[in-house]
Amino acid sequence: MAKKLREIRSFGESRSILLVSGDFVFLRLWSKSIWLYVMLLLGGGVLFALATHRENWSTAQKIVAFTYVLVPLHAWEEWRIPGGFGYEYNWVMGKSDLPDRYPMNQLTDMITVFGAMWFGIILLYVGVTPGVLLSQTFFAFAETAMHLYFGYEMYRKFKPQGKRTIYNPGFATVLIGFFPLFLAGVFSLLHSHLSGRDWWTALGILLVLSGIIFLPPKFLGTRENPYSFAPGYYARFLR
Repeated sequence: MAKKLREIRSFGESRSILLVSGDFVFLRLWSKSIWLYVMLLLGGGVLFALATHRENWSTAQKIVAFTYVLVPLHAWEEWRIPGGFGYEYNWVMGKSDLPDRYPMNQLTDMITVFGAMWFGIILLYVGVTPGVLLSQTFFAFAETAMHLYFGYEMYRKFKPQGKRTIYNPGFATVLIGFFPLFLAGVFSLLHSHLSGRDWWTALGILLVLSGIIFLPPKFLGTRENPYSFAPGYYARFLR
């Protein structure tokens, strides 16, 4: 039995290495840019649903819907306008000497963000309870806290190179989007009656989101892979 388990684990690891290192042309193109445009379509779909149901959706539903209208815009800021989030994540979280690709790379972050987007759409479809709103309020808070922390760390790292602010890729959409959504969520929850079931629902949703966030780099993060990030915003400080 132990031998069989080792064989299964070895097979899984070899498939993961092949997925990350192999010549999967479409996957590379998808992870580099195509998925970002699909994200905009998904966000537009959520916005359309929000507009057409604005009269009968509850405040909680609207807050969660706005969250997943914002996620694609947030991804574009992190990846392209100006881009560079992958570098800062790998510097801060991974203490990496290969910040363009390890431990997070384009493939793993695509899986994380694309997966979170679909999970949010499913939550909207199934129904927004106070427990769902509680989880998304915490998600908005976590995004805000993370980008504040990353901004401070990047300010410290690049202050000698002339960095003067805590701005980091994703920070603008946090300030104009996630932070106001966090405040709206808190205000709405103060007028709700949270049951024990709501707290367990929120915990379950956050555990799923944690898996979507942390498992891809753990299982698909390798030092040698073709899914490298561009430095984006940080290019000016790397000269």
